[in-house]
Amino acid sequence: MRAAYMQGAAVKGLGRAKLTSDQMYSGGALSNAQLAPRGQGYYDAFANKADDAILANAVGPVTVMTGHARMPINGSEGYIPENPMWPVTSTTPAVYAKNTTWTVKDKNFTKSNSKILVFNCGSSNHSVGTLLYPQADGDMKVQDLFCTAFLGLANPKDNHYNLSDNTGGDPNLNSDTTQGVESIPLRGSLRIINTTEAVRQGGIVRILRYNGGILFGHDHDPASPVSDYTRFAPTVDSYYTIRDMIRDSARTRHYSGKDFTQHKQFNLHPADFVRSHTFSQDLTLYEAIIQPRFNTLLILIDDFESADSTTNNSYEVNVLCQRAGRFSPGSLHHNNSKELRAMGDKLNAHIAAEAKKTTQP
Repeated sequence: MRAAYMQGAAVKGLGRAKLTSDQMYSGGALSNAQLAPRGQGYYDAFANKADDAILANAVGPVTVMTGHARMPINGSEGYIPENPMWPVTSTTPAVYAKNTTWTVKDKNFTKSNSKILVFNCGSSNHSVGTLLYPQADGDMKVQDLFCTAFLGLANPKDNHYNLSDNTGGDPNLNSDTTQGVESIPLRGSLRIINTTEAVRQGGIVRILRYNGGILFGHDHDPASPVSDYTRFAPTVDSYYTIRDMIRDSARTRHYSGKDFTQHKQFNLHPADFVRSHTFSQDLTLYEAIIQPRFNTLLILIDDFESADSTTNNSYEVNVLCQRAGRFSPGSLHHNNSKELRAMGDKLNAHIAAEAKKTTQP
């Protein structure tokens, strides 16, 4: 019996080595000096279960959910966009259209094969990210990143019971046509790996976690509500503006494409105390980015051409998102609800520890 106790004490004493910055941002079970993988702390959605989450304040019974999404980012050749959306009037609000009278030189656009991946787990539906890059015809290519497990959140049969929902009846009473499940984000993590053959790997990948709002379209009228902004699709000139913001930020982390031969992981954390604890049932991805509950992860795969190819590197992204939702009373998900622990001081410590990683070299 004494020998068994000694052996147990020895096991508990292992795995306390301090992780380096590179180890904290690398994924995989055998990528650190620990006896077993311990993840990257509290906000690591890959290492922690959703029902282990804590909140700053009590919110009553909720049902925790986990959603996974995967996206291949294929490298593409560089090109100069022609006739992008551009302001053609000086009025307020401005009118945006394809202006064929302006040359590429006038717009100061250059050949580019860069792409921007946007990740934010704060929406109320299945959409948690989007891939953006300009095309040769001047339009933006928009590819959604969504969690299949969250597709049912817009199902009226499982929605939070709301008397204002009146689909098929008086349109004046139908204030919410989505009838989504009320939810708040708990965790969001992303892993990215370079899938290009080794001899062609290269380029620069710039990663920024930003806790402020970002508008991908145009602010036609500053007095308009946030929901109006989402009607405007991302434009080429806004893409280049955000690209330059990522390049110029002092908080951006810069990597070589070869640094991603193994998975690297990045986690989100609350950007706003009040918003992160405010349940919402109809928040779109773009609304979640404009007024973020959790910060937004911006990944810029910057321009790159190898010696024998004009095609940029290809990557694969896997994300895991955890949420807490309120389902319709009597439904299966509602009957499985539980009360999460409320530990404000401990949660603030976790947020500070995760936010600190942004400034590490």
